[in-house]
Amino acid sequence: MKVLETGDDYSSARFILANTLMRTKAVQFSPFGINFRDNSAVPKEATAETVRLAAHVLRCLLDKDGSKFDAVVGMPQNGEFLAKVFSEITRTLCMTLGIYEKGEENQVALTNLLPHTVKKVVLLADIFVEAKVDLQLEVVEYLRRKVGFEITDIAVLVDCEWGAGHAKLEKLGCKVHSVFSQQGLSAFYCNTGVMEPQHEIQLNLATPSA
Repeated sequence: MKVLETGDDYSSARFILANTLMRTKAVQFSPFGINFRDNSAVPKEATAETVRLAAHVLRCLLDKDGSKFDAVVGMPQNGEFLAKVFSEITRTLCMTLGIYEKGEENQVALTNLLPHTVKKVVLLADIFVEAKVDLQLEVVEYLRRKVGFEITDIAVLVDCEWGAGHAKLEKLGCKVHSVFSQQGLSAFYCNTGVMEPQHEIQLNLATPSA
């Protein structure tokens, strides 16, 4: 379990982000999730600062882990907010993905063109959860086979740490980098008194085993 501490810049930023996610009500429990939007297609005004802070922390995470890339792409829907702000902060090219339903399958497509100099990309997402893994696999395969990009890293804010998602992505040569674990984040909220312990218990009981 990752521990939230104040110390170096990355740890301090994580500490601030954890508190900001709760203060702006961007994090929710039962079921667990992160919500940067209201009923519209744009981030809530109250969480604009949260998106920017989250993008900054993801940048620190990737820098710390030594990840190299030429462009970023966000997993719809919260990931696209993170990717856009990430690209502004780092002056990195940003790809926009369109995911459409075609019968019983998803159709993945880029909605913007990038220079031929782009060779390697990183995928950004809000949470890593089993329900979204198959779609992430489709995106990885699309970016590799259809577009020709190299992709070996997926950076997420929260890893729910259950299911076979990690193993599936590792088979494709992809590593998941996470700022928080779901269990660690909920424990932090309980320890700091912003969430009742029984909520953490309910959250853990609701988490399927691998």
